[in-house]
Amino acid sequence: MSRDARMVPVYLLAFVLVVVLLLANVTMAANRTALNADHTIETLGEENTYADVTAVVQDNTVDRVNKTIEEQKEQRREERIGNRDISDQQKEFIRQEIDDEFPDRSQQREFVTNALTERFVEGELTRNIRTVYAVLNGEQSDGQISVRIGRQQDQINQSIRDTLQDNSRIDQEQIIQLVARETPAQQNITENGTVPPQVKGASSTVSLLNTLNLVFPAVALVLLGGMFFFSGRDVRLTARFGGVTFAVAGVLGAAIGFFGGGIATGATRSALDADSAEFAAMRDGIVAVVDSMFGTIVTQGLILAVIGGIAVGVVFAEQRGYLDSDDQSRQGQRQQDQQQVQDSQYQQGRQQYDHQEQSGQPTSEGQYDQTQQDGSDQPVDQSQGDGQQPSDETTGPGSDETER
Repeated sequence: MSRDARMVPVYLLAFVLVVVLLLANVTMAANRTALNADHTIETLGEENTYADVTAVVQDNTVDRVNKTIEEQKEQRREERIGNRDISDQQKEFIRQEIDDEFPDRSQQREFVTNALTERFVEGELTRNIRTVYAVLNGEQSDGQISVRIGRQQDQINQSIRDTLQDNSRIDQEQIIQLVARETPAQQNITENGTVPPQVKGASSTVSLLNTLNLVFPAVALVLLGGMFFFSGRDVRLTARFGGVTFAVAGVLGAAIGFFGGGIATGATRSALDADSAEFAAMRDGIVAVVDSMFGTIVTQGLILAVIGGIAVGVVFAEQRGYLDSDDQSRQGQRQQDQQQVQDSQYQQGRQQYDHQEQSGQPTSEGQYDQTQQDGSDQPVDQSQGDGQQPSDETTGPGSDETER
């Protein structure tokens, strides 16, 4: 079988790996952003969503309170003026007198905003977000999506007393009763205050994405192992093909995230047309969550492309021999160190020879020559250095016995 024929499975596996990496990029980004409750809560805070929703909740509450108080004023005017034949000036005096018995709109806003704080609304929204994600993940079937103003009724009552304490003409307990009567126990964020049906329908899809987020990385590793096997267990070839695959998948993923982000955020903004003013105030935050998901796809794509580029670059450098330069340098340094050691041994042998000569000790030219040759300062046999035969003292019965 030719080499090109043997590489066909590698090409096919590389193509499948590109698809798997693209899908893994999307599922991983979704699980890190749009499908992550903590990320959504943090993003909404960064987009000032809690402050926007707080302002809407406060405005709606003030409107209801003001409407109740105006109705009460009108009832009082009707009781005191009625069909009495009095002058317009007297009528105006009675109206002003009745107005002074009730808080004006600025005072109403003060005791409402002191009780319905941004911290309280943020806590309610955080609870709602976790409820939505619990439904998405199949942990519960439904939940209430609302701001539970009734939980703050005691704070509202106390805030009314604090705001009106310097105005003796206003009956504080009467105002407390009016506000409590008209303040709803909860203020819905979604229609009917329940989890939207679209969220409930997406539960199975989210479950599948959570599973695929674990499956795709494992499949990618299996495909890389297959490329290694069909390439004849060639590490260099596998690294090159794997690097190219990662680079292609990374570039495609970054392009999908960049161009798809604008389309997705536009579609999300158009889809969020709920009647609730509170939900409308959350629109920018929800759009920001979707945008962050596609931004994460771009970032992860670029990381894949960089990893692939590095792998291809390492293989190219290894083939060109650029990575061997350090080994050659180290080998040359070792040779240089060995030469320095030999020179040092030679100098020691020379000094020992000169010292013996000056002190009148017997020296051997052969010994110096041997030191000069191998750098050793160990003495050698004079007779062996001169090429002479062993003396008679070294021959004797022992030698004859050896010969025998």
